[in-house]
Amino acid sequence: MDATLWQRQVELEQEMGGLGARRFWDEVARAKERGMESATIYGQHLAKHSVVPLANAITEFLDSVGKKRGAKPLAVRFRLNPFWFRSALHLVKPDSG
Repeated sequence: MDATLWQRQVELEQEMGGLGARRFWDEVARAKERGMESATIYGQHLAKHSVVPLANAITEFLDSVGKKRGAKPLAVRFRLNPFWFRSALHLVKPDSG
């Protein structure tokens, strides 16, 4: 391959990488303006790997407490509705049934 063609190919690939990064950050900026960061790639990753396990753990915790007597967990004492956690879980995990 000709050296000038090779150099041109390298330049094009560098430009494409820069444009991709720029597009990503533009998407982030637009999402922040709309208050919709959860719709971004990193927001979806965060929800999938952090929020969902936390919501599952809270749900399990509240289910384990049930109507037991005695020392009640803080969440139950303040009458935190477990339905809220289940609803939030469905918002971040739309594929769950």
